Amino acid sequence: MESKNKLSLRIPQCGSLSFYRSLLHHPILTTFRDLMSTYQTEDTVVCQDLYFQLKAKLLAYSFKKNEAFQYAKTPWKDYIISEIVSNENPLTLLFERGIVSDKHPFYKSMETDIQILNDLYHFNWKQFLDQTGLDDNNIFDITIFFPMPPHDTIAAAFKTGDLSTVFHAINRYIRENGLGLFENNTSFKINLSGNLVSIPSRTYKTMDTIIGNDRQKNALITNTAAFIKHYTGLNVLLKGDMGTGKSTMVKALLETFKGTKLRMIEFKKEQIEKLPSIISQIKDRPYPFILFVDDLSFDDKESDFKLFKNILEGSLEDNPENVLIYATSNKRHLVS
Repeated sequence: MESKNKLSLRIPQCGSLSFYRSLLHHPILTTFRDLMSTYQTEDTVVCQDLYFQLKAKLLAYSFKKNEAFQYAKTPWKDYIISEIVSNENPLTLLFERGIVSDKHPFYKSMETDIQILNDLYHFNWKQFLDQTGLDDNNIFDITIFFPMPPHDTIAAAFKTGDLSTVFHAINRYIRENGLGLFENNTSFKINLSGNLVSIPSRTYKTMDTIIGNDRQKNALITNTAAFIKHYTGLNVLLKGDMGTGKSTMVKALLETFKGTKLRMIEFKKEQIEKLPSIISQIKDRPYPFILFVDDLSFDDKESDFKLFKNILEGSLEDNPENVLIYATSNKRHLVS
């Protein structure tokens, strides 16, 4: 490792993070911190090993992300912004609910975190590599993929170097696009472990492509619009023969109300027992959730029927105002 002036390289003080402290456990940032610590001790062998560990992890992160979400920009900056808007913590949950004023009593602590994140974003990889001579291929700052990125407003704010601008850009982005799992995802399902997972982006049919059922379509749209705007509306049951468009109409709501905060979670009828757990996870989030139960029937499972009935009536707990249940059924009678 070549001789260097450590004082000339600004090293982010990650250990002072408060709201974003869980980022310290992310493999990439953990390796980055180890690398910076070793860089300061001038341990050439360990520094080289840590550097290439970090390079491998960042490349793997970027390639996986590009494959899954069809975007990746400059690897290091893209990683920092992605973690900023996906990390659920008291600050980002506050961002999710609304605009936070700089008069907030904890604003100084918030600003400290934003300063550290700003230092991470602007870390001078060229200077680091020039000083250490570890690599003549700086993958940290080059653009490796070219699809349209969704984080341009935050990147533009970081370029200004103004902490207030960065703070409010992150706040607005999370408020408008969602946080963590709910960032730009509108449809979800329950996996085998009973956890909420996003359904990969897809285009659903629009109401205009569904022929007939105009009265039902209009009622469904009106009810859903009231739910989104005012958290009013009713639970819905669509009954009819197979192939008459019941499920298609419900899913078409995601296209009708695209660009709103509407989120839809699909349940299989055998997953009804998971409803209370999922409701408890989403009841305090600022999104209107439709819980979509397709092909609802109860056969001889009396316990499932009682659970579902109790949820509708709110006897297990008060039903949150941001949750409605939309169900379809091909059966003349829901209970055998």
